[in-house]
Amino acid sequence: MENGDLHKSLDYDTLPVMEDNEETQEKSLFEMLLFVWNIVWNYRILIFILTFLGAAGTVAFAVMTIRLPVDESPLPNVYESYTKVIIQESSAGGGDSVAAMMDMMGFSSSGSQQMTNGNLAQIVYSSFPYADTIAERMNFQEKYHFPYENASENKTMSRRIFYSSSSFSFDNRTRILRLSYTSTDKYFATQVVEVMLEELQNWFQEQGGAASQTKLSNLEAKIFDVSKEIARLEDQIKSIQTQYAVLSIDDLAQSQQTLMDSLNEQLMSLDLQISRQTNNQSSYSPIETSTVKSLRAQRDDVANTLARLKSGKIVGGRSYPPIEEMPELSLDFNRLQLLLDIQQGIYQSLTQQYEVLRLSGNGSLALTILEPAEIPVEKSGPKRSMICIQGTLGAFFFGVALAFLFTFLKTLKAKKEVDLVSLNED
Repeated sequence: MENGDLHKSLDYDTLPVMEDNEETQEKSLFEMLLFVWNIVWNYRILIFILTFLGAAGTVAFAVMTIRLPVDESPLPNVYESYTKVIIQESSAGGGDSVAAMMDMMGFSSSGSQQMTNGNLAQIVYSSFPYADTIAERMNFQEKYHFPYENASENKTMSRRIFYSSSSFSFDNRTRILRLSYTSTDKYFATQVVEVMLEELQNWFQEQGGAASQTKLSNLEAKIFDVSKEIARLEDQIKSIQTQYAVLSIDDLAQSQQTLMDSLNEQLMSLDLQISRQTNNQSSYSPIETSTVKSLRAQRDDVANTLARLKSGKIVGGRSYPPIEEMPELSLDFNRLQLLLDIQQGIYQSLTQQYEVLRLSGNGSLALTILEPAEIPVEKSGPKRSMICIQGTLGAFFFGVALAFLFTFLKTLKAKKEVDLVSLNED
């Protein structure tokens, strides 16, 4: 499209219309704000009275909640007592100890390598037996005046009160555990927090001790099995050493080879001597001399000894394996020695684990108290100032709503009167 056509296609007469629309919208917004302000101004006395009454009422209510006794006040002061501790992981056992305790609780220990004592403490806190123990020790039924006679209903009520009034938070990064309890009785709240921490330690001491004992028993069984395997391997190695009177097969092979070399040298020497004696003997005298006979007898003895040595017979009061079985015997002996070294390493590792676990105690929860539970001085709630502000604002907006309602009713009434007059004129 050419520039001339583009200019022709634009209708510049519409631009003033768009500007008029924007001015109309701004004028409409201003008129609406003015309308709202007129309504508020016309009913300013009503809005002021309602706002004043709302503020006075909420202030009077707040003062009343302070003056009345705790048992009669609809909004009594509540106090939060808390303690902060650092949970330390056990150096012996680590994730295995946590996994063992989870197995004893009936939870699956899959993925328990990531489970820590802090996470396990949170599971214990969320369990009903833990809440029931706290409620029983602190006598919730008498403290909160349960109306039920049924024990199960009282137990349900005590659990609901405990979990609604207490809190548990654990930071995996800093390993800081925070336990708190909120009550109208600040002394009671402090005692509950102390009991919560004490019961948490007791649980870890009982369950952790049982888990440690179970692990000790498992380690003892493994150590016994490894000891039996070590004894079996040692017996086989000793049998070979005793049979061949050596400490290692390499020594035996070297001894056998040395003896064979010596016998071969003797054979060669005897053959050479026999050959010389035979050459020196007269060709006209076919009868061998006594010297040659003696040399031949010695050669036969050496040859027999060499044959017996190669076939695995006793030579010189010492037993040797057949020469063709020597490689296999060497492999078997080295394999037994390697298996023995492996089992001895496993035995040493298991023994170290056993001693460390035995000396590490009963698996109790290791805690470092950062902030002990103290009797709170200041209340944690309710925020009466916020209640007063909310009550005042609520009364103000209620007055504004009434002003709009009255204006709407007046407008509706005036419209009906206008319609009635028009109808009478017609």
